[in-house]
Parts: sequence; structure tokens; C-alpha cells
Amino acid sequence: MGKDYADFLDDLPEEELLEYFPEKLPAMEDRLAAKRIEKNVLRGVQVEEKCRWNGKRIAAAVCCFLLIGAVGHEPILAAFQRVFHVLPGVGVYINDNEEEILEVRLLNPVQEKDGVRAELKDFYCKGAAIYGLVSFTGDGLPYETEKGRSLSEMMKERFPMTWFDGEKERSFVPSRGGSLSENGKTLEIHHTILLSRERGTDPRGRYEFRIEGFDEPFVFEVVDSKTLKNLEKLGYSVTKNETTVSARAFLREEGIEVECYVIPSEEVRKAEEAWRGFYTALYPYKLDAENYFYIQNADGKKMEYIDGGRKRLLNGYSYMVKGTAEDFPLTLHRSPFTGIDSETHTVSLPLPADGEILTENLPRTEFRYGTVEFLSVERDDVVWEADNEYSDRTEDAAKVTYTYRVMPKEGLRQMYGVGVEIDAETFSRSGEGGWSEEAGAEETETILLKRTDAESIQLTLENPSYWIEGDYDIIIKKPGKE
Repeated sequence: MGKDYADFLDDLPEEELLEYFPEKLPAMEDRLAAKRIEKNVLRGVQVEEKCRWNGKRIAAAVCCFLLIGAVGHEPILAAFQRVFHVLPGVGVYINDNEEEILEVRLLNPVQEKDGVRAELKDFYCKGAAIYGLVSFTGDGLPYETEKGRSLSEMMKERFPMTWFDGEKERSFVPSRGGSLSENGKTLEIHHTILLSRERGTDPRGRYEFRIEGFDEPFVFEVVDSKTLKNLEKLGYSVTKNETTVSARAFLREEGIEVECYVIPSEEVRKAEEAWRGFYTALYPYKLDAENYFYIQNADGKKMEYIDGGRKRLLNGYSYMVKGTAEDFPLTLHRSPFTGIDSETHTVSLPLPADGEILTENLPRTEFRYGTVEFLSVERDDVVWEADNEYSDRTEDAAKVTYTYRVMPKEGLRQMYGVGVEIDAETFSRSGEGGWSEEAGAEETETILLKRTDAESIQLTLENPSYWIEGDYDIIIKKPGKE
């Protein structure tokens, strides 16, 4: 390793050495920091120098950064500052692409008027936009939406909002509608807001946010954010397969607040982004949330969540649980993370005659991390009727029900699901499934085909989901004074 390390440094011109290795390297022994810096700096090296570096030099670069992390020898602070930041009330974010993210300092976040309490929460500035939350609480809020009108529309009419940059009034654009939730005897209405600025302007400065009906403007300042220079501030961490889960706890009057952050690998990040669009929970083997994530006290008992105590943070969540100092040390458990592969296979599924079922000679497909096997397919010719009181349309249809299972292969990554697309016109399709140790992930789907003379259908098996072996169990010690 020593020779490759020396060759790697000898091959770099002086300006690149200064870019990646500043003259004064501050001491930082945290392995998580070293690993993230290693990954991000190496990624930059690979992208920028790919055209003139051979495989041996890339390997030498890997050895170089592994050596730095392994011996705890002063990783690069400049790269570290680009990776980890913390925003009060918002959480920890990862600034991989060096997009500027600034802190919003709320100077008077709460006002009350006529039985309604308005509060600004979790504001931060990213690029040309300011994000945040406006929370309305009180008995004076509407308990029911009016027919044909959304809650967001009603709130915009009841509490018009504007914001000011110096002397200039700017538009308020809610990025999504309000939501209604019980909060004791009152209702709480949230707006995730977006204050748009002209691109290229410096967002730092003082702002006013006005809500009609309240006496004073809400005032806030956009300032430089705090860089997290000590990863111990994140709490206690476990890293597996390049994904880190960190947790910390605070003693509050109402219980214990537990913050959990996830610093995902590229593999996990892509899977979460893909599934977020489908609003699908990423539970390996379709485990329920109760067993997928929980917090235990020192006696090994699962702790009870306080209603309304779950809060979204950047790269994580905050949970309020019932407990006292006597419950420490806590254990936060999280099941394995999920990945999504791009592997795709096409199969031809034979169809039986009307009233029959096939259980033999059905497709079986091998994927990288598991096997998809069709167990049965049955068919009944029926009459499809329009599900519409204004239409009496009917057509002949073939009702086809097929069952398949996904069996994971042994290894670090184990497949538990797959997407199925049908190359045929259908009136409808529906499905259900489950998981067992013996049968794996078993799925049954029913489709109504428009063609009754079809002898087979083409199915595309795509985007297989797999879990990445390894639970995360984090021990959280009793916190000291904040």
C-alpha cells in the first residue's frame, strides 16, 4: 500500500495536491467523518481525472483515503464542511453537490389573535427558495371543509399571506395544501411554504412574513448555517454497507425526544427516491412498521410514542416517546434498508381455457438477487360492466388470476419484490400479497383482459426490490445538560 500511496501523490501536480490536501490538516478521528470525506473526495477525483487516470491510480487513490480513515489521520476539513451541516429545528443535511443551504433565524415565530395561534417552524433557505412550515392551532379554526373546497383554499382565504424583502412585496406560493390533525381539543393546520426569490441573488438578509388578521409581521433573517464540525453532536452511530444511522436523545418535560438521522449510501438514496414517488413503504419482506422501527428502554420494553410527536427532519425524523431519565440507555432498532435494481426480464405467461387452471410448465426467471416463479394461472370468461351509473356499457372479458412468488438468494442483497407490467389491454387489475419464511414473497394478481381469444400474455418483470442484509441497533446513553 505504501508504494501505491507514494506513486499516487507523486503523479498529482502541485495545484491538485493543494486542492485535495490543504497544507494544514486539522485533527479529526471520527471514522464516520473520514468515510464520508473519503467517498466524496474520491468521487470528485474519479470524475475529474477519469480521462487520464488508469485503474491502478484509481486503486491507489482508494488506498490513500482508506489509509487516512483507518489511522484517523486528519481528514480534509474543507470537504467535510461540504458534506455535513446542521440547521436548528430542521436537522442534518448532506451537501454533496455544494448547493448553498442557509439557516433561517426566526426572531418572533409565534403570535396569537382571536383564539388562533400561528407559528413559523423549521425554516431554511436552499438556493433561490425559502422552505418552512406555518402551523395554525386553535378552537377558531374550521373543523370541516366546505363542499367542493379544499382546506388549503379555505385557509388562503381566511389567512392571506405575503412576505417582504426590504420594501418589495413578494408572492407567497404554498408548495402543497394544508393538512388537518387532532391536537388535544383543537385542530392544527399546516402549510409547507415556499418563498421564491430571483435566481442568482444573495438570499441573506432580513425578511417580514405577514399573515392577515395578526397584528405584527413575523420577522426572520437568513444567515450562514452552522457547520457540524464534531460528529458526536449527531449522537451515536452505526454504519453498515456505506449507510449510517445516527441517533441522539433529549429529556423534555413531556417525555424523551429521540432524533434519528440516516446518511444513505448512493444505492439506498436512489431506492428511496424511486419508491417515494409511489408512496410505498420500504419494509423488507413487507414487515409492518411496528417491527421495522422501534425504540426500547433499558429493560428491553418498546417505548410508547406520544400522539403528534413524530416530526420530519432532513435525512431523518424526531420522535417523542413516553419516558424519563430512568429509561436510559435506550436502543433504537431499524431493520435493513432497501435497494432497487434495474434488471429486467420478459416472460410469456400461457393462459388456460375458460374455467381451467394451470400449475405446471409456468415461467421461472432468475434475477441477480432472487428468483421469480409463477405458481398458477386460472381463467374465467365473464361479462365486464362499466362501473358508472351513467353508462350501461358491457363487454366480454377474460378474468385471469395468476400467482407468483419471489424467493431471495443467499447473500448480502436479497430480493423480495418485483414490478410487473402487462403487454395487453385490460379493463382493470388488482392484487394482494404476503410474506412467509417458507414461501417468500407471494403475490396474486387478477386482471380483466379485453381479449377473450388470447392464449398468452407478455409480462415484463422489472425494478426488483432487495433488502441489504443487516439490522441497525443503536445504543443511546442518557444525555447530559444541553
